[in-house]
Amino acid sequence: MSVPNIITFLRIVAVPAAMYMILTGRMEWAFALFVAAGLSDALDGAIARMFRARTVLGGYLDPLADKALIVGVYVALAWVGTIPLWLAMMVVFRDIMIIGGVILLFTLKETLAMQPLYISKLNTVVQIALAAAVLAPPALGLPDVHLYGWELVDVLVYACTVTTALSSVLYARRGALLFNRLGGRSVTAAKQLRFWLIGLGLCVLALWLLSDMLLPFVVGLAIAYLLDPAVDRLEAARLPRWLGTTLVLLGFVLVMVLMALLLLPLVQGQVSHLLEVLPNYATLAKERLIPALNRFIHRLPADDVERLRAAAGNYAGEVAGLVGRIVTRILSGGLALFDIVTLMFITPVVAFYMMRDWDLMVDKVDSWLPRQHAETVREQAREVNVTLSGFVRGQATVCVVLGVFYALALSAAGLDFGLVIGLMAGLLSFIPYVGTLFGFVASTGLALLQFDEFWRVAIVVGIFLFGQAVEGNVLTPKLVGDKVGLHAVWVMFALLAGGSLFGFVGVLLAVPVAAVIGVLTRFALRQYLSSPYYRGTDAER
Repeated sequence: MSVPNIITFLRIVAVPAAMYMILTGRMEWAFALFVAAGLSDALDGAIARMFRARTVLGGYLDPLADKALIVGVYVALAWVGTIPLWLAMMVVFRDIMIIGGVILLFTLKETLAMQPLYISKLNTVVQIALAAAVLAPPALGLPDVHLYGWELVDVLVYACTVTTALSSVLYARRGALLFNRLGGRSVTAAKQLRFWLIGLGLCVLALWLLSDMLLPFVVGLAIAYLLDPAVDRLEAARLPRWLGTTLVLLGFVLVMVLMALLLLPLVQGQVSHLLEVLPNYATLAKERLIPALNRFIHRLPADDVERLRAAAGNYAGEVAGLVGRIVTRILSGGLALFDIVTLMFITPVVAFYMMRDWDLMVDKVDSWLPRQHAETVREQAREVNVTLSGFVRGQATVCVVLGVFYALALSAAGLDFGLVIGLMAGLLSFIPYVGTLFGFVASTGLALLQFDEFWRVAIVVGIFLFGQAVEGNVLTPKLVGDKVGLHAVWVMFALLAGGSLFGFVGVLLAVPVAAVIGVLTRFALRQYLSSPYYRGTDAER
C-alpha cells in the first residue's frame, strides 16, 4: 500500500473518533480531527502527484474517506442537536443515491463516465464550511459569527440545504442521461434507478416517522420469519397451511407463557431480595474497596491523583450521559410509548397472517422484480436469507443455551442473584461479547462481596471461562457458523446505530439491515473485482 493510501486510510479511521468526540461534547478534539482530516486530504493528493503514486485503490479510498467524514460528522452533529436532523438525512440520502448509481453501473457491467458536477463541488465546500462553523466556536472559544444580521451557521444551513438538493437532482438527471446513452436496456435501468432510489428514500422516511407505532408489526414479522421453517415442514407433511400456522404459533405462545410463569416469580423474588440487600453490599464494597484504593492513591504524586480524579469524573459523566441518551431513545422510541397490552394483542395477529401468507408474499414480491435482473436479485436475496437465518436463529439458540447454563451454574454455586445474572448474560449474548462481559463482571463482583473463601470466587470465574470456551469453540461454530458474513463489530455498531436512530424498532431491524448491507457490499466488491476499474492498467488515482 502506498503512502497516500495509508494517509487516506487513517483519515477513514479518524471518522468514528471524531463522531465520539462530538457525541461526548469534546468539540475541541472533534475540530482538531476535522482540520487534520482536511490537511491530510491535501497532503495525500500532493504526494500522489509529486511522486506519481496514484493507484486504483486510492481512487476509491479518497472519495470514500471524504464522504465518510462529512456523513459521520453531520450525523453526530444532528444527534446532539447542533444542526437539523433533516439536513443530515439529506446529506446521507444524496451520498446513498450516488453510491447506488455506481453499484447499479457495476451490476450492468458498464464503465463509469460521470464527472463531479460544479454544484457538487460547491456543495462540498458549503458542507465543510458549515461543519467548521459549528465546531470552531466551542472548540476555540470564539463568539458566534453574524453575517448581515444573520448567524453564519443559519446561513450555511440554508446554503447547504439548497446545494445538496440541487446536487441530488442534477446527479439523478445526469445518471438518467448516462443510462439512456447505454442503449435500450439501460433506459429501463434509468427508470429502475429512479424508482429504487425514491423507494429507498420513502422507506427510510416512513420508518423514521412511524417508528413509534411499528413495534408490534416488526415483532410479528420477526416471529413469522423465525417460525416459518416449522410451518413449511408441517405443510410438507400435507397439513393445511392455516392449521400448521395455528399449531406452530400456539406452541410458541404456550412456550413463552410457561417460561414467564416459571421465571417471573423467581426473577421477581431475586430482584426484591437485591433491593433489600443492596445497602449492605454498598457498605461492604465501601469497606473493602476504599482502603485498597486509598493505598494505591497514596503511592501516586498529588498532581497525578488530581488529574486521574478529574479525568475519571469527566469520562464517567460523558459515557453515562451517552449511554443514558441511547437507552432513553430506545425506550421512548418503542416500549415506553406503546402499551404492552396492545403489543400482546396485535403481535400474534400480525405473526399469524404473515406466517400463513409467507409463501404468497414471497411469490408476489418475486413477480414485481425487474425481469432482466430478477435472477441477480434472487441470488442476493437468497444470500441475505442464509446470512440472516444463520445468525439470528443460531445466535438465538446460543443465547438460550448460555442463559440456561449460566443461570443454573451460578445458582448451583450459591451466588445470590445468580439466576437473574445468568439469564441477563444469556440474553445480552445476542450482542457479541457484551453478555459474557456483563455476566463476568457482575457475578465476579457479587462473589467478591458475598464469599470470604477465594475458591468459591474461583468457581464463579471458572463458570464464565468455561461458558466462553464452549460458546467460542462449540456453540457458535456449530449453530451460527463462520460463513454468515456478519462480523461482531459490525453487529454491535448496527445495534447501537439502530437504537440511537429509531429506538427499539431500530434495534429489531438492525441485524436484518446489517445483513442486507453486508451482502450488497460483498456483491458490489465482486462486481468491482471483475470490472475494468480493478483489472485495468490506465486507472488514475
